Amino acid sequence: MSYHHIFTHADGWCQGARLLEGPRPPDQSGVTLEECLAVLDCPPMFHYRDGHLSCAQDDRRAWRELLACHSRADAGEWLQVFRDRRSAVPDDLPADVPIRPRRSSAAAPFPGLPWQSPVPGLAVRELRLDDLDLLSAEAIRLGWEPARCPGEAPCCQPPEAHTWMQFAQRIDQPTAWQFTVEWRGQPIQFELMEQGPPPVSVATYHVTRERSHWFWREAWQPIVAGLRQLGHATCRGLIRGDLGYWVESLTHHYAGRVVGPRPQGGTIVEYDLAAIPFTGWPARRTAGPGWTWTHPGTQLVVREMVETDYDAVARDLAITWGGEGHPALPNVRRILDEQWHLDRATVLVAHQRGQLVGVFSLKPRRPTIVHSAVCSRFGDPQADLLWRVIYRGVLEWAFAAGYTALTGMIPQPVWDAPTFRRALQHTRAQVVAKRRYQIDFVEVTHDLAAIHAESLAAWEAWDPSRPALPDMANVP
Repeated sequence: MSYHHIFTHADGWCQGARLLEGPRPPDQSGVTLEECLAVLDCPPMFHYRDGHLSCAQDDRRAWRELLACHSRADAGEWLQVFRDRRSAVPDDLPADVPIRPRRSSAAAPFPGLPWQSPVPGLAVRELRLDDLDLLSAEAIRLGWEPARCPGEAPCCQPPEAHTWMQFAQRIDQPTAWQFTVEWRGQPIQFELMEQGPPPVSVATYHVTRERSHWFWREAWQPIVAGLRQLGHATCRGLIRGDLGYWVESLTHHYAGRVVGPRPQGGTIVEYDLAAIPFTGWPARRTAGPGWTWTHPGTQLVVREMVETDYDAVARDLAITWGGEGHPALPNVRRILDEQWHLDRATVLVAHQRGQLVGVFSLKPRRPTIVHSAVCSRFGDPQADLLWRVIYRGVLEWAFAAGYTALTGMIPQPVWDAPTFRRALQHTRAQVVAKRRYQIDFVEVTHDLAAIHAESLAAWEAWDPSRPALPDMANVP
């Protein structure tokens, strides 16, 4: 009498299988010849418990388990062996079976990483497997990678794992570098580079586009330093066709030059790594010590926030929104936090008779252009003098601080609110263009010199003859 026996470690992962003679033990009653052969070919990928075999039915889990058992150089070959044998064991791993730790990588670390920036909590490091859920989702959303396996016969299980697996198999490859920029442990940007032949090419995936281009340039500094240490002199960026407006900004902030079109559409920009104008994180812009703007008629005072104000302002934002329960509060507090710490924004606070009524974050885009975010709730300028004059104080600060233009990016849900469009109309905002990132935005700009030259009396009255701003469907 003979039977198929599975040998396991104490944690249930298989060591091997063998045909044995003698009475069949009760716990081996469910092991078939096909299962035994599968374990023989790829033992550490199968798990045995209570008489039943199981294995990772999802390639993403399988890849993690392969890296626990094999070197990265061998994992690709073993993946195909495992896929060929997996059909013999259709049961997925039990949910309580933990992922095994990965074997140490033999790949040489990229020079200078991980890197901690001068901004506490901002770091650059090499890509990890636990980044790939977010990275692959972004790549699919942006249309850079397919949502499923291409072709009629899926190469991955499930087919939706295809992009994740493509990125996973690049990690530790001698032909690719992959980096993560993270803020307080959360990825905010991924950089994927092909090492050769020179020049190095890079594709960038922004989890958020809320940072200015100078910010991403400064976060690139350790990567550029590492590339130069490895002997590279240039790098090429691949810019999608729908991001043509980025090209001018990249040539300005990175000293890049356009060298041709992308075959898939878009533009190739080349950077001289020695010429990128890194400046470090700028000092927070100010209009001068003790700057204030007042409007006696409403008893309104606008001033710059100082570091010691931050906690109280973040807390009291709730007052401007009518209480802690307003659904907008988590997002505006996040905007305030990120722009204050990451973007070196100047925050203006407006008080009326001692109560906080306005919070505005102003971050530098260029030396003469500032971007404004309204963090507090905005009232109707048609109905209330306060909301007709409060933003004049913000614009006057920007002019006094040396800017010539103030811009804003208005997300569609906000733009669609008639009250906010009336506020923009009253502040003399001019539409630049519609932008797209997950949802539509409208970019607007203000001519600060023209506004400064206008009398305050003109702002105190609602002018119904001023042209209304178009709805989203009619924004160019």
